[in-house]
Amino acid sequence: MNAPPMFRPLTLATSLATCLALSLAAAGCSGGGSSGGGSASTSAASTAPASSASGAAPGSSTGSSAPLKIPAEVALEVIPSDLEVRSGPSAGDPVVARIHAGEAYVHLRQDQDWHLLELGTQQGWVPQSAIAQGKQQTRRVTAATLNVRSGAGTSYRVVGQVAQDTWVAVLDTDGDWREIGFEGQRAWVHGAYLQGAGVSPPRATSSAGFIGLPASGPGFYSYTSAGNRWGVPNVIYGLERAGARWANTGRPRAGIGHISLENGGPFPPHQSHRYGKNVDVRPVRTSGEAPVTISDSAYSRAGTQALIDIVRAEINAHSILFNDSGVSGVSYYAGHHNHFHTSTR
Repeated sequence: MNAPPMFRPLTLATSLATCLALSLAAAGCSGGGSSGGGSASTSAASTAPASSASGAAPGSSTGSSAPLKIPAEVALEVIPSDLEVRSGPSAGDPVVARIHAGEAYVHLRQDQDWHLLELGTQQGWVPQSAIAQGKQQTRRVTAATLNVRSGAGTSYRVVGQVAQDTWVAVLDTDGDWREIGFEGQRAWVHGAYLQGAGVSPPRATSSAGFIGLPASGPGFYSYTSAGNRWGVPNVIYGLERAGARWANTGRPRAGIGHISLENGGPFPPHQSHRYGKNVDVRPVRTSGEAPVTISDSAYSRAGTQALIDIVRAEINAHSILFNDSGVSGVSYYAGHHNHFHTSTR
């Protein structure tokens, strides 16, 4: 296994004509930024200085190279000293915030060579040329509302708040406190209210680009060996999000089985499970975490339906095979009476 490679910002040669076109559309040709402190406050996000980058990615409109694919929910570091964040994935969309070098934010999704970031109380788009994948861990806020402070302690002033299920990138740690990127500044939150809070090394990545699902986590456990639960990052992180949501239901933990081998390929006896995008999950029991089939008295149809709905949403599954005709949104396939099988594109 190799350590995950850093994503490098995409750099492309841009002609003078292209630069002029981008200048007309976005008042500049190179990077941009947001500043905002506090709770949704963007008082520091005044007019950008003439030297600030505009958020128009060099080469982003030329179509000369395919954009680099970056998985969701990784930390992206800001490269320019002042980067404009836009309301949509183009240099022509309005600027909604500014962020700065030294900050990192959680990547939510991608549209060609533009990336949607979670800033704290809002989201916004930045060009690929202005960011690079960082090593920071990303964490989900578990408190209903979490105070964001100017320093590591309750004596520091509150500069804003983030809502439950907001994703943050952890920049540093000081005792129980975690420094995060927030609305164009570095600020602090208490680590007790972050799922899995801490700063730890990035996960090992296989040569196929897969990462491994842990043996257990909030709301889930795995009933197979470590070598059988590798997958593409979007699926693995999605399963962990699903587990966190499932934990809030108070039901027994979800049991997750085969995904893929470390580098994919044939995985007997499965016909699928080759590309890190298929997952087997046990049905839900009325109590306990042992195996169960749809004909067992301990089988919970309502619980299984709820789990399927959460997993489908979090990993963006396009099909689910399961043999209980009383569960909606599934298809029958022989042998799927004791687990459901998800497929993600």
